[in-house]
Amino acid sequence: MHITTSLSLLSLLFTTVTSCIYPPPFASHVHSQPQSSIRDISTILTDISSLNTIVNSLTTTATSYTGSLTQTLGLASTVKELKSALVTTTAHVRAEDVFEGAESERVVSAAGELVVGIRGLLGALGEKAPVIASAGYTSLVSDQLKSLKPSTDELFVALEDKVMVDEADKVKGMRGTVGQAFGKALAAFSGTVVRQRGEFVRIGLGVY
Repeated sequence: MHITTSLSLLSLLFTTVTSCIYPPPFASHVHSQPQSSIRDISTILTDISSLNTIVNSLTTTATSYTGSLTQTLGLASTVKELKSALVTTTAHVRAEDVFEGAESERVVSAAGELVVGIRGLLGALGEKAPVIASAGYTSLVSDQLKSLKPSTDELFVALEDKVMVDEADKVKGMRGTVGQAFGKALAAFSGTVVRQRGEFVRIGLGVY
């Protein structure tokens, strides 16, 4: 009788200790899920922050552009870097589940900051169109912009599919805003530009 009681107590003690060391699978899942969510949203926000850094770098280069070959090659190289980063960010967004609540709001807010940066970049490039044309690099810069637009569109389409329904219209509006900015920038590089009496004249569009 004494031996049976002792074995029962040992069995109970072993069960209690092992249950503390190895929590039930359900409890483990409940605690680990928020950590995964935080990691995922951080990845997207970091990606968008990196995009902003590249965009700001491009804007600085565009603003100070004087037509040198070094500056032109720098622009082209950074545009390629931006395109690659856009593709990577889009892939990360598509791999995620739908963002909910505060996560969705944070992503949309970050995307809004990116829109501001892209508009500033495209505006700066458009203003430098005459200088770029004078240096003979219109086709190079224009082609880079044309290749950049689809990658930008794809990112906003991916974001639109992942944010909350009430945030989707905001992202759609952002995509439209960026599209208009690209249209204006590309229009600045369209047509024929010639040098005439020290001024840049865009045929059919006046003097620059």
